[in-house]
Amino acid sequence: MTKIDKCDRCKFYGHNPHLICALHPSGVTEDCADYQPDPTYQEEEQWCPEGYTYYNGELIKLPEHKPSQVQQLWLLENHPCFIGQCSRCGYSFPAHSRNWDCPKCGCEH
Repeated sequence: MTKIDKCDRCKFYGHNPHLICALHPSGVTEDCADYQPDPTYQEEEQWCPEGYTYYNGELIKLPEHKPSQVQQLWLLENHPCFIGQCSRCGYSFPAHSRNWDCPKCGCEH
């Protein structure tokens, strides 16, 4: 049995190790003229190294130690990522900022 890369994204895909699809039980070797995208198909999660994860399509390093619940609550209430401003001087960060070092007072978040 042979299948092409897009077989598993087709609405006729059998999801069965013994059957490729309802129209071509043995599969196809070239581009399939009967291919129709499966509207229920979900893209598989991207692989990432241990200690990293994807967030908004960007690979980020996870913290080595998970913060305690008290630390997590403090971050939610004080970090400029969540409140939009520097907790020390009140500087307002741009709406889509990715850098949380305050240009006004110099504190690093």
